[in-house]
Amino acid sequence: MNPTQRWQAVMARDRRFDGAFVYAVRSTGIYCRPSCASRRPRHSQVTFYPIPEAAEREGYRACRRFQTGIETEEARESRTLRSRI
Repeated sequence: MNPTQRWQAVMARDRRFDGAFVYAVRSTGIYCRPSCASRRPRHSQVTFYPIPEAAEREGYRACRRFQTGIETEEARESRTLRSRI
């Protein structure tokens, strides 16, 4: 998977790529899954890593929505309910 495909997955919040890589945002010091619902970063601020541990070794911390790499079913349901209100 090349960087352009990874960037497209982040912009589309494509869940199919969760687990394939994480992206880190230099300006915030945070890394996320491709499908993360957080605000979309500027392309120039993004670095891709194959695994979360690689991002952590570079000094990034996990996004608060990133719970051990997988969003819990409870969190997903809660987010879905909030979006309907």
